Amino acid sequence: MKALAFRISFFESLFTVHYTKAFKLSYPTLLPITVFGLLGNICGYDRGEIVEKLGNFYFGSTFIKGDPTEENITFIQFKNEGKGKYRSGVVKTQVYSNSEHIIVVAGEENELRRKIIDKIRKIDLDTIKDEYGEWKIIRTIRYPYGGQNDFFAKDIRILDKLLEVEKDNIVRGYVVSSLIKSINKDTNIEILPARYKNRLEYFIFVKKGYVELKEPIDSVLKIPLYKIKDFAIYKNVQIPSL
Repeated sequence: MKALAFRISFFESLFTVHYTKAFKLSYPTLLPITVFGLLGNICGYDRGEIVEKLGNFYFGSTFIKGDPTEENITFIQFKNEGKGKYRSGVVKTQVYSNSEHIIVVAGEENELRRKIIDKIRKIDLDTIKDEYGEWKIIRTIRYPYGGQNDFFAKDIRILDKLLEVEKDNIVRGYVVSSLIKSINKDTNIEILPARYKNRLEYFIFVKKGYVELKEPIDSVLKIPLYKIKDFAIYKNVQIPSL
């Protein structure tokens, strides 16, 4: 398989954790289902066709930088529709400001070219070069947002080459905690629950550094890859203990 990589930054972002009570937490980076929707926006696909166009690809992301902050949000919840009864209050919400991420998508080369590359217009201005290659600004068909539709993207770039999917046991991004072999003392992680394969699993989100896995998995730029069907929302989700 081949892969594409994008760098995306947001003024503010909130990727809501699947299981929270009385406090809205944010994942540090985008889950595969969020990457899937974001790429659908970038390519201009309508909601009704995005699964057909992008549903067979693999997705992943990793946190590069960002500052988590807490905000107070006022809510009004109507209890009995039409009877005027409601309750209101203030809850805390975690928001990342000035966050940056690398997102990846993998699949067959001809499918990547036809369904993604051919939909993107690159702009040869202000190119960024690093150890991976050249990151070029792209002009999107629909502008993506950072988890909420008033949190707009600041900058969107594509790595100007196709990448190889590799097996790796030293990764960043996020992985199910049960796959972890070791975590370096200098690595910065966050443990959060996510719906995965019809149950809530605890994931290790790597915010700085890398983790070692018990066995190699498919990855791109050391970012693990996932199918979106494994992150679909199911009923009767089982909640494991840590």
